[in-house]
Amino acid sequence: MFVLRKKIYLLVFFVFFIFIVVGCNEDPIKQYGAEVLDVYEGTKINVDFAIMQNLQRAVNMYRVSNEKLPDKLEDIAYMMDSSVDFTKFQYDPKTGKVSLKSS
Repeated sequence: MFVLRKKIYLLVFFVFFIFIVVGCNEDPIKQYGAEVLDVYEGTKINVDFAIMQNLQRAVNMYRVSNEKLPDKLEDIAYMMDSSVDFTKFQYDPKTGKVSLKSS
C-alpha cells in the first residue's frame, strides 16, 4: 500500500512538472510586459476617444456662441486643456464633425 501511494505521488509530481515545463515556453516577464503594454494602448485609445467627445462638445458650444462652425480645431483651443494634441483628430469644418484619425 505504501509503495503504491509513493508511485502515485511520484506520478503526480512528474505530470505536474511536465505541465510546468511545457507551459513555461515563454518568458513570464515578457508576457507580463506585453499585457501591460496592451492595457496601456487600450487606455490611450479610451483617453483619445474621451478627448474627441470633448472636442465635439466644444465645437457645438462654439457654433452656438458664434453662430458658425470653427474653421479648424485650433480655433477652439482656448476651450480645451492646453495638452490636447489636435493632430490626432480629424475635423470637417462643413459639418462640424470631429473624429479620431486612423493610425
